[in-house]
Amino acid sequence: HIFGRMREDGVQPDMVSFTSLVDACAQVGDFDRAAGWLDRMKRAGFTPDVHTYNVLVNARAKRGKVTKDPKEVVKAERIVREMLRAGIMPDRISLTSLIDASAQLGDVARAHQWLLEMKALNVQPDAVVYSA
Repeated sequence: HIFGRMREDGVQPDMVSFTSLVDACAQVGDFDRAAGWLDRMKRAGFTPDVHTYNVLVNARAKRGKVTKDPKEVVKAERIVREMLRAGIMPDRISLTSLIDASAQLGDVARAHQWLLEMKALNVQPDAVVYSA
């Protein structure tokens, strides 16, 4: 696999390479494999950051919009809750993904709740948030 090749070439994996692998798996909907790379990242001594988590939140939220499956939005919310438990502050990107997906699925109450949470976390909503 790709990490084996990197090591053969004397290149050590870093945050960017791990996050790229998490993103690639998430973008094609292989969330189990994405979670596996996230676990490998942690075992290798790297702490996932907001960007790493955002690729998972965004992919789940987008999948929910495409499939019209509110369970995907709930899974995206769980990722944001995991971020908060880990002491990683969600940013405008992660929270906008949740607001937009909730609104697109017709769950106005959930979208509004995330808007309130965004404000409580001192993340400033922008025009994109209000147009969701």
